[in-house]
This record gives sequence, C-alpha cells and structure tokens, in this order.
Amino acid sequence: ELLAIKGQAQEALERLGAEDLEFEITGRDFLFADMSDVLVKGQMASMLWAGLPIGLMVFFALRSWLLTIGGMLVMGLPIAMTFGVMGWCGIPLSTATTMISSVAMGLMIDNTIHFLYHYRHTHAGGRVKTAEAVSSTLISTGRAIIITSVILIGGFSVGITGSVIPTVQFSLLMGLVALLSLLVNILLLPALLRVSPW
Repeated sequence: ELLAIKGQAQEALERLGAEDLEFEITGRDFLFADMSDVLVKGQMASMLWAGLPIGLMVFFALRSWLLTIGGMLVMGLPIAMTFGVMGWCGIPLSTATTMISSVAMGLMIDNTIHFLYHYRHTHAGGRVKTAEAVSSTLISTGRAIIITSVILIGGFSVGITGSVIPTVQFSLLMGLVALLSLLVNILLLPALLRVSPW
C-alpha cells in the first residue's frame, strides 16, 4: 500500500511539472510497516536456516537419514497447516504471527524426536516387527506426548483472553499448531512408520 501511495504521489508531482522534487515517506505508521516487513522476511529466512541444524541434531539422535527426513516432514506439517489456516481465515503475517514457525519448531519437534527415538530403539536390528515396534512406541510415548501437548495448548490458550489482537492471534495459532502436532504424532506418524521403509 505504501508503494502504491508513493507511486501516486510521484505521478502527482509529474503532473505539476515538479519531476525534480524528491520525497520520502516518514512517520510512525511507515516505520511500523517497514519493521514488520523486515521481521517477516527475517523470520522466514531464520525458519529455513534453523531447519538445517535441527535436522542434523535429529540425525545424530536417530542415526538414520530416512527417519530424519520423515521426522522433519512430520514436524513441518502442523506449521504448514497453521499457515494455511491463517490464509483461509484472512489472518495477516504480523510481528506476532511470523514468530509462530520459529517457536513451533522449537517446541513441537520434541514430540517427534521422542516418538522416533523410541521406535528406532525398539525396532533396532529387526528384533521386533515394525507393527509391534510402532504399537509399543505409541503406548510408551503416547501418554507423554498427549500430556505435553495439552499443557502447551492450555498455556497458550491463556493469551486468547487478552485485548491485544496480535497476542490473541499468536496464542490462538500456537494452540492450534500444538493440537495439530499432537494429532500428527499420534495418528499420522505411526501410520507412516507402518507402511514405509523407515
């Protein structure tokens, strides 16, 4: 919008015969808009760059590229779905909502690593069949994953009662990504492990 306004102002100066004049948009609103744009680009870049060290740490924990790639995809799915919900509901990227991906990556990957590490340990060497390893892992880690997710959802839901719209949106969306992460880890991940060569 600011670029459009600047273009209209430049056209107006040209119509008045004052092409040599230069102007700059200033003010608090412009500063906030510029800061928001920089933050959005920075957060998107940091999310991409954070994926590499997180992936390496997951690999060192699991010692399997297949499990690492599968885990990263499963971890990223709730974040992608949350951004899809944002677009569907018309929630714009703002100073608060751009932080969702970074915060979610730090919080939600624990459940995925917990599940995959226990699965790898149970299934190591082929001593236990895949289906049995998945069932054992779901029983042993499912409760911890559910409790952790419920605590996160409950904690973020407190922010929904606030009066600052970006904070309310952030809290709502973080609760949503925690819920989606829970569903992905206890429904989708076990199903993928049973039908894939991981």
